[in-house]
This record gives sequence, structure tokens and C-alpha cells, in this order.
Amino acid sequence: MLKILFLGDDARSKKTAELLELKSSLKSTILKNNNQMNIKYDVYILPIPMTVDGEYLNNQSININLSKIFENIPYDALIISGGKSIRNSIDVAKRDDFSYKNAIPTAEGAIALAINNTDITLFDSKILITGFGKVAKILVQKLRGLCNDITVALRNKSDRELIETLGIKTIPIESIADYVTDYNIIFNTVPDEIFNKEILSTANSKNLFIELASNQLGFDTQAITKFKVNYINAPGLPNKVAPKTAAYIFADTITNILEEKNLL
Repeated sequence: MLKILFLGDDARSKKTAELLELKSSLKSTILKNNNQMNIKYDVYILPIPMTVDGEYLNNQSININLSKIFENIPYDALIISGGKSIRNSIDVAKRDDFSYKNAIPTAEGAIALAINNTDITLFDSKILITGFGKVAKILVQKLRGLCNDITVALRNKSDRELIETLGIKTIPIESIADYVTDYNIIFNTVPDEIFNKEILSTANSKNLFIELASNQLGFDTQAITKFKVNYINAPGLPNKVAPKTAAYIFADTITNILEEKNLL
């Protein structure tokens, strides 16, 4: 019988462990104290996101440095992570069976944040989305019935032309500084620094920036503080807005991985 350790103690991790037992008769342990790291497991499943501050494991029960975690994981163990590859880990964020489904609660959570943190309707808002990956595609799809003014910023000219055939406006991402203050809500999905000090210095009180990319990579975080930008960092939205759905998605992906590795 496989020995599985969930390194996160969040709602998604707990529900995923329950589902693995229900669907595949796999018993799992939830990490709640440091002593459990001294036991050898076959599979280690990291929380999503793995860390909030870049240094410590995202786990409310214990305070443990990430480097200490990986010192205790055997090299022959299977590590399943999300959003970041560690050692020989399998990053579920790079898998279509996870990322497409996970984009749905991410987009819905992002829309909820926008509604709850602005004083006008989405219908009356001008919305800018950077990038057109999985999350951005779902976000555009869901916003089209709520807002009449959506623009997507991206680099590739042919992609911009394709998006425009769908009735969505586009701008070159390189020219974003010329347009950004025109928008009420700006969703970033690009894991590169798009919003630098120069751009953020022009932001005003009507601009709400919502970061959907991993690890706040889209923004100069020092500039956010310096210029008091209206900004929300929104990591791990599926676990916050729909932990049960997020767990079903995670459990299905883990099961697929174990089957691919001939561990089921």
C-alpha cells in the first residue's frame, strides 16, 4: 500500500486526501507536526501554493522552512507540486488535466474579487487582461456576459488578430503603459514583470490591479507599496473560493499521475 503525505493542511489538501481514499482506497497522512517528516513516504504532495512568503511551507499547523522539508524527502520518492518544480517533482500546473479545470475556479474567484473591491458594476467597468493563457481565456469567456468593454494585452500580433475576430479588443503588451490608467480593473495572468515602477507610478485610485500569476511575478512589489497602488495579490484562488471543486480536480490529477507511474 502506498504511503502518501500531504504537506499542506488546507481545505483542498484535506478533501483531496478523503477523495483518494474514497475513489482509490489510498490512505493519506496530513502533515501536522515535524515528527511526521522523519517517516518515509512513497508520495509527497505539496500544497498549492507551496509557500506564501517564499521561505516557509504553506501549512498552518507547523512552521517549517522549505529547505528543511526537502532535506527529509527521500530522493526515490514521488513529489507532486503545483506551480513550481522542485527536484524531480511533477508540477500539476503544467498538466492539461489540472490546469484547464483549475482555471475555472481561478477565474470565478478573480471576478468575485473585482466585484467586492470596486464601487461600480462590471457592466460599467473597463477591464484589461494581460496574457491569453488558460486562466485568461476562461476569464474572458466568463466576463463577456458581464462587461461590454474587455481588452486583452499580449505580445504576439497574430494572436491579437485572432482574439479580435472574437469581438475582443487587444493592445500590444509592450504599449501597456500608454493605456493602463484607462481601465478600472486590470487582471494580470503573465508570470513576468509587466507592471514596473514607471507604470505603477501613474496608477490612480480608480485602477484595481489583481495578480493571478504565481509568486507576484507580474508586479514590482516595492513600487506597489511606494505608490500605494490599489492591488490584490490572489494566489491559490481555487482553494479559497471553491475548495471542494479544487479538491476533486487535484484528486483526479493525482490519480492520473499515479496510474501513469504504475503506482495504482
